[in-house]
Amino acid sequence: MYLNSILKSTSHNYKMMLSALLVALFCLLQTISIGQNLVPNPSFENANCPTSYTGWPAQVAQYFNNWYSANCASADPMTTCSNHANTSIPNVLFGNTYANTGNNYIGFGFYGGWYEYFGAHLTQPLTAGTTYNVSFYVRCAQTVGKSTDQLGIYFSSTQDSCAGGFGGPVFNYTPQVVSTAGTFLNDTSQWVQISGSFVAAGGEEYLVFGCFEDWTSSHITTHNSSGSTRCYYYVDDISVTQANTGPVPNQPLAITGDTIVCEGDTLTYTVPNDTAASSYTWTLPTGWAGSSDSNSIEIIAGTTSGTISVTANDSNGSSIAQTLQVVVNTIPATPVFTTSNTAHCWNDTIQIAVQNDTNASLYNWTIPSGWTGSSDSSSVKIILSSASDTIAVSTQNQCGISDTSSLFITVDTIPLSPLVITGDTLTCEGNSLTYSVVNDTTATQYIWNSPNGWSGSSNNNSIQLIAGVSGSINVVAQNHCGSSGASTLVVSVDTIPGVPSSISGDTLICNGDSVVYTIPSNTNASQFNWSIPSGWNGTSDSSSIELTAGTNSDSLTVTAENHCGISNAASLYIMVNTIPQAQFISGNGTVCFGDEDIYIINPENGVNYSWFYPSSWNGTATDSTLHVIFSDQSGKIQLVGQNMCGISDTSALDVEVTTIDTSIMLNTTILSVNEQNSAIYSWIDCSTGQLISEEKQADFEPETTGSYAAIISLNGCTDTTRCVSVEVKTSGIIELSETEWTIYPNPANRKVTIYSPSSKDETFVITLYDVTGKVLIQEQFNTQTAHHVDVEQLPNGVYFLHLKGTTIQAQQKIIVTH
Repeated sequence: MYLNSILKSTSHNYKMMLSALLVALFCLLQTISIGQNLVPNPSFENANCPTSYTGWPAQVAQYFNNWYSANCASADPMTTCSNHANTSIPNVLFGNTYANTGNNYIGFGFYGGWYEYFGAHLTQPLTAGTTYNVSFYVRCAQTVGKSTDQLGIYFSSTQDSCAGGFGGPVFNYTPQVVSTAGTFLNDTSQWVQISGSFVAAGGEEYLVFGCFEDWTSSHITTHNSSGSTRCYYYVDDISVTQANTGPVPNQPLAITGDTIVCEGDTLTYTVPNDTAASSYTWTLPTGWAGSSDSNSIEIIAGTTSGTISVTANDSNGSSIAQTLQVVVNTIPATPVFTTSNTAHCWNDTIQIAVQNDTNASLYNWTIPSGWTGSSDSSSVKIILSSASDTIAVSTQNQCGISDTSSLFITVDTIPLSPLVITGDTLTCEGNSLTYSVVNDTTATQYIWNSPNGWSGSSNNNSIQLIAGVSGSINVVAQNHCGSSGASTLVVSVDTIPGVPSSISGDTLICNGDSVVYTIPSNTNASQFNWSIPSGWNGTSDSSSIELTAGTNSDSLTVTAENHCGISNAASLYIMVNTIPQAQFISGNGTVCFGDEDIYIINPENGVNYSWFYPSSWNGTATDSTLHVIFSDQSGKIQLVGQNMCGISDTSALDVEVTTIDTSIMLNTTILSVNEQNSAIYSWIDCSTGQLISEEKQADFEPETTGSYAAIISLNGCTDTTRCVSVEVKTSGIIELSETEWTIYPNPANRKVTIYSPSSKDETFVITLYDVTGKVLIQEQFNTQTAHHVDVEQLPNGVYFLHLKGTTIQAQQKIIVTH
């Protein structure tokens, strides 16, 4: 309406002018439409920068305005203001990368059955039959191992939905613009521009960015076998513009100007002027100040590194942008030494270094006076020709000089020779001794050497040793720089005297004797220690001693002594004799005639004893015993002892000998012995040896014929008379000649035969006695055969043969003669 009013109220000329103006305005609007980027927020600078980041990965739509996830698999928003380690530029997921322009970009990946797509709603739908230019920048992440040659953009009239769930497989779309097949996008060092054009079908108002090739496709390959087995790319500066009706200016040539700058620097950047360009558009990193529409711009550098870009413009649009990466440098950090302070030696050549700082262009070393060395790099070689001191270094670049860092270097020297060794110079073998020198703080250890046979070790300024033979002790001080000269101490070593040689002197003496004992002299001994038996008298510390013997026999000992100790003892056993003591004679004082007895004493050593007794006795004597067979004479046993010291008093024992009268007489049939005072009498049957009970008198009349004897006891002595035969006439015993039995021959010299003419079934006992009644032969026989009695071994004489059976008891005198 406003334009129509103007047309109605103006003249024809003005109408013509207005028509021309409208035509020009239409052309201008058409030019603007042709050069306009239809992608909203194309370099992702319109962003919501989070103050806290509570989750990752996050949907692109959460932070980058006008963008969304096309399949609910989240592409990653990379920003300079993120506080998350994987999305904070430049240290981002799988790499270290600044934006191509501005401060932000998108990262996305795909592998196996997982593909990430992101999209945007164009600012206006595409017109059918119209050609559109498409451009974007990509960069391969540094730590992945896979890459593709097929990254592209698919345009559609409908928006993809992620209602089916989070993430998904590859989109089976055919992108209208895609990177060149066979050229794999594996450049990790710089941004790569992908561009192309297509003719719109009409109505397309959504774009989807990603890879539309299956994971097993040949369009995906491995470029880094040690990297992660996935593809991951950074994307920036997406552009969709309507193709020009005429050519736009060429891309400006390289931007000239500093690429490494300092904060606050005033800088000038230029490109060669293109006469076809009507103006230039400069884009600066965040925080930089400056503007220009010409081919040159003056800028004040901010704090952030980034990209300077410039396009050449005319009525047909803008050229492809020329870019220049710029890094904002700072004053270098304070250097950090990589060399520690270890001890060195005078005149050592050492290398000292600090961490290399890529931000530094020069290193300023301050070397102590007297040291030799120089350098402008991160290390310096130095000759240490003076004492310990401090070395300092600072770094610098075009932005300034860092703070100074310093390091103290310890320079040691070889220790001085130790001062005098302190310790005993005269000692004894086996002594434990301590030797020392004054400690030198520059020494780290001491090396000690001792004479042969000594033992002990130490690596400090004091040593404990066990002495051996005489010799020299020496010690040197040592550290890592070397060893000092030696300090020496001469030591003399004595030994304990040897055991004295054998003691000379009498070994058998008498109580009270004065005797001298000696040993050979020993020059290694300062004195001799004598030990004498208890009760003796005498003293000496020399090699001889005079003693008065006591009563005890014992050992005389002597040791040799000096300052090292006392030897083992030599000894001599000395026997001391005294005049023998009278001995007690042990034995019976009352004995019997004919007895054998032994008398004993407890003899003293070294004493000879003499025994005396009645001559009628039969005796055998030793020093300690007397064996005696007594006669009928009582008497006295006497004893004297004698040794080298004299004769003892006489010992005596009275012995009373009891003699029993054993004479026996036979009066008819009565046996009798002589009565003796206090005697006890018993009678025995000589043929059986049995006592006859109740017969206790000196007279005895047997009741039966036999041989009998008396047993007489007096004063503890017992004796038996001879056996006497007594014949008692009784009605039961008859003469054999009065029976039918026959004895022949009688007298006999070899055998006597007894015979009965009648045969009897009976056993007989025949007994032969001598005239004393002693049984000589006793045999059994029967009457079935004649019985012979052997008398050949009997002496000539008269014997009595007694025959006894159940029906007969008879006896017969026989005579044996040879």
